Amino acid sequence: MKASLTKTSLLLALSACGVGFAQDAPNSPSEAEKAVASTPASEGEQAVAETLFSGNVLQASNLLSSRQNVALANGLTFALLVGREVDENSPMRLPTFSKKDVASGAALLKEKNGLFDRNAATMTSEADAFYLKPTRSNVLSMLRRVADEALEEDSIWVVFSGNGVSYEGDAAFLPQGAKFDDPTTWIFESEVREILAESKAKNVVSVWLTHRRVYQVPNPTPRERRAIEAKEGAERVAIFACSNGGSAWEAREAELDLFWSCFLTAANASDKPLRGEALRRAFDEAAAKTSEATKANEFGPQKPEWQNF
Repeated sequence: MKASLTKTSLLLALSACGVGFAQDAPNSPSEAEKAVASTPASEGEQAVAETLFSGNVLQASNLLSSRQNVALANGLTFALLVGREVDENSPMRLPTFSKKDVASGAALLKEKNGLFDRNAATMTSEADAFYLKPTRSNVLSMLRRVADEALEEDSIWVVFSGNGVSYEGDAAFLPQGAKFDDPTTWIFESEVREILAESKAKNVVSVWLTHRRVYQVPNPTPRERRAIEAKEGAERVAIFACSNGGSAWEAREAELDLFWSCFLTAANASDKPLRGEALRRAFDEAAAKTSEATKANEFGPQKPEWQNF
């Protein structure tokens, strides 16, 4: 999903451009909104396309919002998939399979959780559109839009693949444009957790396919982290490919992150959606296989980690 955007992925992208999303809609739906909500999807999508091409972006977002609400009763899956590919000029070697990691994540969620293209946004270094570049500001704008759009019965998946570190005990993803001596240019797991905790969605998963080696910077500035309150009946999980201080190894044959390759195998073998016990079972199986595959490593086995928040 690069220059060609589907419905909600475009709306997610609009947030990075400062475009409002249904904020100025009247309390009662307009006749155009009623028409879209009551028509088959193909006709509704055509109405949206015509509105987009007419240049009325705000009205198009209102129509899409109303059209989506028809399906929300059954719960939707929203996905934000972020991959930063290899940078040959980087002083630290970046994982080389980030694009395949996020592409396989989208395929998995389509198969197991019924993810629609319109509810997914993929951000990679090769994206043509500026708002799909995996910069810190773009990613956090997309993330806030996903968190705002999801309702209680919905699910949110966020996947990061690329280079990362551990800083003051907090996992960090190094987005496009990040500086190795400036933590303010990184994306921290704690801030992602805070944004996701504000969402109405009770089913939230973030996946970190990154290194977590301890990293030091000159004259560090202490980071403040807000305590996250537990939400009754919610399943909010952060999944890490390795433990704090560890490295995330790759599966060369599969051309994927090693843990992610094991997780995909376990998840695809299940006949259930990826939530609750099915999600935990897939993680446990993948974690065990990852540790077994790296047990002879001179730095010790890679140990994936599961955290509830």
